[in-house]
Amino acid sequence: MNHAIYHSWRGIIEAIQGSLGRLVLTAGEIGELRAFAQDHGLADAPLYELYEWARARRSEGPEAEREFRWLAELICRFLTNVHHVSSHTVLADYSPESFRVARVLAGAWSAGAVGLVVWAAAAGGDILTRLLVGLIGVWAVIIGVGLLRRWRWALRQALGALAALEVLTWYVLVSGCAQSGFWVLGLYVPLFTGIYLYRRRHWFTPP
Repeated sequence: MNHAIYHSWRGIIEAIQGSLGRLVLTAGEIGELRAFAQDHGLADAPLYELYEWARARRSEGPEAEREFRWLAELICRFLTNVHHVSSHTVLADYSPESFRVARVLAGAWSAGAVGLVVWAAAAGGDILTRLLVGLIGVWAVIIGVGLLRRWRWALRQALGALAALEVLTWYVLVSGCAQSGFWVLGLYVPLFTGIYLYRRRHWFTPP
């Protein structure tokens, strides 16, 4: 952690600007930050005021110093996740625990999986192939529900399935089995979906 964050608010801004990526931040820690602000009558105050309030108290003793350092680190990680939001942002403005994008991805995943199950049930052809596709569809539906519920095992299963799909897509393209834009698009969808879910892994239940 950049030690400048303990010196001034400007130090926090410089640490955020110099950050190469999002720092780890959990839903529980956001709850702790909100609770801390509320306990000290600063629930609706900008984060800048909360920081300055704690900084002014740090000379009161070791406990106040530890409290200030904890708060400074948490505010820095919080604002790094928010990125280019104004320093006047209040705690209520940022709610990553809402999990909106991941819910959309999980819903689309589940809908596609249900489509596989329906196709396997309605299509003609080899019964073993239809059975295999149907089982894969059921498995994918279960993963989709698990993602919606933020179960960590579902995250692991989803990342594994996306990795397998990425490898399969590369094989299809390299072997020349298909040249359509659909398969080219297939290179990016599993990759970026997997990256997004992995970066949100802290929002899933602990193992």
